[in-house]
Amino acid sequence: MFCFISGYFFNPEKANNLVRYLLHKVHTLLMPFFVWNFIYGILITLLRHTNLVFYGSDLSIKTLFILPFFEGSLFEINSPAWFVPALFMVIFTYAVLYKIMFRGFSAFIVTFILAIAGASCIFLSRKGYNNSLLLPVLKTGFFLQFYHLGSYYHTHLEKYFHRIYKCITLLLPILINVWLMYIYNNQIHFNDITTMSGFLTDNY
Repeated sequence: MFCFISGYFFNPEKANNLVRYLLHKVHTLLMPFFVWNFIYGILITLLRHTNLVFYGSDLSIKTLFILPFFEGSLFEINSPAWFVPALFMVIFTYAVLYKIMFRGFSAFIVTFILAIAGASCIFLSRKGYNNSLLLPVLKTGFFLQFYHLGSYYHTHLEKYFHRIYKCITLLLPILINVWLMYIYNNQIHFNDITTMSGFLTDNY
């Protein structure tokens, strides 16, 4: 959902100046993340060393700057922030691909390509490649399709949804989810997208 919403606000004109666009995203996404991650890292380190808590990881260069792109936030108390580095990687990759390749294809073709890429990332994750250095690549490849769908909806589909009653628009996603749960008989274990695990399997 967050990727879809972010993709909705993708601005091709701003992305044409790739360096400036990406520096802006570093300033608005990564810098606040690292600042707050640093604060939470200090807090959890103090709590761990005083034996008040026994979860999380101590603050270090690795846990502050490197591992968030792999495993998400390691300080636990700010665990929802794992999505920020993942979103930045998606925005970075999409902007680069748009600049060098996507503009030469129709939006439908790009949607198809990214859907195949997303399915491939799920396949590789189920084969165990999500426990390696490929994890950031798999997460990025998986989320790219949803980011693009947000952009595609904004540029091509939104005008049609304006003609549909709002109650139908709200009810349709709920019905789709109920239908999927019925088909897969509660086998959908989308338990930990941070590590790309739990895709229609009990093997976590």
